[in-house]
This record gives sequence, structure tokens and C-alpha cells, in this order.
Amino acid sequence: MEFTTLNFNVNTSTKYSYILEGFEEEWSIPSTIRKAIYTNLNAGEYKFMVATITRDGSRSENVAELYIIVAPPFWRTTWFRILALIAVIGIIYSAYKYKTTSIRKRNEELENLVEKRTLQLELKKDELEQRNRELIEANASKNRFFSMFSHDLRSPFSAILGYLQILDEDFDELTKSERTYYFQSLYTVSRNLFTTIENVFNWFRIETGRINHEPKLLMLEQSVNETVDILIANITLKKIEIIIEVEHGTRVWADPVMFRTILQNLISNAIKYSEEAGIISISSNSIDGMVAVSVSDSGRGMTEEELDKLFDKKVIFTTEGTQQEKGSGLGLLICKEFVEKCGGTITVTSSHDDGTSFTFTLPNLPRTT
Repeated sequence: MEFTTLNFNVNTSTKYSYILEGFEEEWSIPSTIRKAIYTNLNAGEYKFMVATITRDGSRSENVAELYIIVAPPFWRTTWFRILALIAVIGIIYSAYKYKTTSIRKRNEELENLVEKRTLQLELKKDELEQRNRELIEANASKNRFFSMFSHDLRSPFSAILGYLQILDEDFDELTKSERTYYFQSLYTVSRNLFTTIENVFNWFRIETGRINHEPKLLMLEQSVNETVDILIANITLKKIEIIIEVEHGTRVWADPVMFRTILQNLISNAIKYSEEAGIISISSNSIDGMVAVSVSDSGRGMTEEELDKLFDKKVIFTTEGTQQEKGSGLGLLICKEFVEKCGGTITVTSSHDDGTSFTFTLPNLPRTT
């Protein structure tokens, strides 16, 4: 604060003394300096007084006064303290709500987790029970199969041994036609036995996951003809007429071993269940990138109940052929596995005493994934 006297007769050597009541208790030492500086004053009311010093060294009676009010900073005001208190209470309340909400949410998550784990355990329990039932059924099915298979092996081996005994003991007495008949019969029984053993081996590979899938482009007509040539003795023995109506130049994308097994099983089944002098037709047609191959016979056909059992692993369904030919019951199951492995499907239509037709599809080009 600066100050001066309004008495123009006073020279610059006039001395002043001042006091800030509320901050100082004594007047300042007289001085010619006309300025007073105060810093860091607390909030409150003050009275600043200044007077000139007379020649005798006393203060003049004419004292100038200035009332000063120093406002407190906003953080020291009542309204700020109230707001701060409200804010603190709000923060505490919010923290409490957040904590309780977090605890409640955590509890809900734990409850949901417990329910989820409980459900998973129940599902796992059901799955284990289901697998246990399937294992029991599979073991029972395998026991039935091996019992049936061991029984069915006796018949072809007995036939082979019987034919060999006749040829060994009566070869010179047999006519040429009789020798031919026995040799053809021997070949047919041996071929059927080999097919049975091969099917068992393939089934074992499927069940143990040891089967390889190496697809190639194969000529359908050539594969059909080769399969028919392999089974020609069986075909000739029953005097069956084979009609091949395969589209020329048709190719399929399949594993060669699997494809040969599919054709051989289906054609063998058609021969097995055909009557003497029956007809078997093998045809194909292409649609939407797939080749459909049908093997149909004029045999005795099947009932609805028999059709339901064909592709059921739990049943291993088999019946004797028209000339009491035996089988393992695995051929069609293997066909289904191999067809699906090659990317196709297999279906069957049949009616009692009116023949059977199996149709399977395969891609005609490699499939991209």
C-alpha cells in the first residue's frame, strides 16, 4: 500500500509511521518511505492506519485509516468444506456400493461357475455312463461276432477240405466236367473265405483307427470290370448274367483299396443273394460333381426289419445266401465306413422277393478344404 500527505508545504523529508491492526501490535518505526508491504495475511478484517511524524517526533493527530477484508481461499470457505464433506461421503458411499456390488457379482459368478461345473460333471457322468453302456454293448457285439465268425469259418474250411479230399482220393475216377466243377467250387469257397478274412482285417483297421486314406482319380468302368473278373467263378457257378451300364470315361475320386473293397463287397452280396440264372446290373450316373454307382440284383430281397439292421454296428446282421453261402456280416458296415471316408453316402432299396439295389456316391474330382 502506498500513501502520501496532501499538505503541499511538507517536503519530501516527511516521515510516516503506520500499523496494520489485527496483524501488528506496534506502529512502525518512522521513515520517509511511503509504502507498506504485507504478504501471506490470514483471512479476516484489518485496519491499516498511517500518520505523519511531527518535528518533535510525535505522531500527528490526523491519522488516515483503511479497512481491509482479506477473503479466505476457496478451499477454506464453508461452502467448499460442505461440498468436500459431501464429496468424501459420496466417495465412501460409492466405494462401499462398488465393493458390495463387486462381492455380489463375484458371488453370482461363483454360483454360476459352480452350477456350470456341476452341469459339466453331470454331463460328464452321463457321457461316461453312456460310454460304459456302449463299451458293454460293443464287447457283447464283438463276442457275438467272434463266436459267429469262428463258427462260420468252419463251414468254408470243411468244404475246402472236403473238395480237396475228393480230388485227392478220386481224381482219376472223376470226369473232366466233375473235376472242373470241384475246382470251380474250391475256388469259389476259397474266394469267399478270403473275402471274409479280408473284411475282418479291414474292420479291425477301422475300429483301431489304423486305416490310411490316399485318394486318387480312378476309372470307374475299369474298376468294375476288374472286380467282375475277380468274381467270375462265383458268377459262372450260379450262371448269373452281369449287365454293366457304366458311363464311359467316368472317374471317381477315392482311395483305390477302399473303392475296390466297396465294389467287391456289393457285387459279392448281389451274387450271394441271387438265385441261379439271376441278373445283376451295375450302373452309374453323374450329378452335381458326384458319381452315383448302383449295384442291383434280382434276388430274394429283404424285409423292412432286415433293412434296419444292415448298417447297425451293434447287430452285425448276416444271413445265408441262396446256396447257403456264409458271411461275417461286416461287408456292408465296411462299405459304409469306406464310402463316407471317401466323401460319399450309401443307400439301399429292397422289397421281399423283388431284389435289392445298393447305391453309393463318390466325388468325381478332388475336394478342396
